[in-house]
Amino acid sequence: MPNRRPAATFRDRIASAAFRGRIAVIAPHPDDETLGCGSLIAAGADVAVVVLTDGTESHPGSRRWPAAARAR
Repeated sequence: MPNRRPAATFRDRIASAAFRGRIAVIAPHPDDETLGCGSLIAAGADVAVVVLTDGTESHPGSRRWPAAARAR
């Protein structure tokens, strides 16, 4: 059986040359950065997160999640 190297872990890939430098994550509204790039952020990458809106318009007319509650 050939001697194979184990597959690199996600954390190893973050530290590799491909991920050197700062990574910008641009999210349309709060929580999208977590949903889309949570593993990247949790793995310790040098990440700058830019959130474009405050999310208050994500559920228009919602009684359960009115705009003021989402803004908080």
